[in-house]
Amino acid sequence: MLVNILPAASVGLVGALLVVPLLPASAAQDIINSSLWDQLTRAQSLIVGISALACLCVLWVQRPKTNSSKHAKH
Repeated sequence: MLVNILPAASVGLVGALLVVPLLPASAAQDIINSSLWDQLTRAQSLIVGISALACLCVLWVQRPKTNSSKHAKH
């Protein structure tokens, strides 16, 4: 369960980056004027890259283990 925290947090940040421009003008303007939003937009490509990498790593680690001897025809 702890392994899923990094992908969940990074996907949440990506979601915030995508949702803010779709908010009503007054709400979006309040968020866009904050210093935190400025930092998020500067790190946008890094956030997306880390999110994709973290999700792929978690999927790779949690993939089902296959038994290759079952499929061998010997």
